Amino acid sequence: MLSVSAMIGHAQQAGIGSAALTNKQSILNDRAFFLFPASAENKARGTGIMSADPNINNETRIVWDIKDMRMVFFAQELYATCSGSLLGHSIKDDRDDFKSRVLTDSDSLVSVLSMPLTFDTTQNAILVNTLLVRTADKSVFRISAYITPAAFKEKDEFMKLSERVFSSLSKGNRKLNSKARTESWPVYEGAQQFRIAVPEGYVITKDAKYDFEVLKFRKVSEIGDTSFTSLIIYTGHHPSYFYTEQGFSASQAEKIKGSFLDKKVEWLDFKDDRRRLYIREQLVPYDKLGKGTIFHVAMLADKPETIVELSGIVGQMKLGK
Repeated sequence: MLSVSAMIGHAQQAGIGSAALTNKQSILNDRAFFLFPASAENKARGTGIMSADPNINNETRIVWDIKDMRMVFFAQELYATCSGSLLGHSIKDDRDDFKSRVLTDSDSLVSVLSMPLTFDTTQNAILVNTLLVRTADKSVFRISAYITPAAFKEKDEFMKLSERVFSSLSKGNRKLNSKARTESWPVYEGAQQFRIAVPEGYVITKDAKYDFEVLKFRKVSEIGDTSFTSLIIYTGHHPSYFYTEQGFSASQAEKIKGSFLDKKVEWLDFKDDRRRLYIREQLVPYDKLGKGTIFHVAMLADKPETIVELSGIVGQMKLGK
């Protein structure tokens, strides 16, 4: 078996673009698979002590180091579907910056490769290729390839390699479930669980760190749709309101009666029609999960009717064993 240094030497001798792809890696928690060079590793982004760790359902980061050069493949779940032409969507976004073409169209997978026509060498991560993938359930994710400035001298070879990696696409086992359903999500160590009636079109993920957890509700939309919908439920001891970050003051809040976990809540409601920004949130103490535990429930959207929809989801949530 070759050592890592021997494999790197072999890749350089044969040409970086021709490096053997023998390392099968899961992307976005088995949404798909790709083949990478043997020494490539799945390395999540580093985060600060106050930030949640990266969620494997949201992103995947594959790193390949070769001497002083580095290539990074970064995949992101878009929480979007594409019912039309994936190539048509990509071409519309290309402008004069990219040239797109279909790379894969088989086994219920469609992928479109977008090659940059210019390169920003002032960046620490230089984009050399990006791939948009539509899976069997019509949901879409993106994976992009970046190189460091030290690798730019071998740009063409890295572009060739990234296209070969992208061509190795194979389907995964996990679908993006956005059907109407009921989900249970353990809180902390699972002594109690949220019971959530999830309407059609929504996906839930959970981020966590040492002493806090965050449930995130996203509404799956058609790719290119610029509307936004977000419901966030933080469980921990150090929450902070979102409205201040968005330039609102407490005096601008309208107080709306509602409920959360069968408990009456007076929501703080904020609206800015000019920015199409609507926020409804509140901090809800809940010592039953430990002294000082607070839920921060925050709803954000670009339409007031979406806030009403999110309030309906929140109002039906249960917490129990």
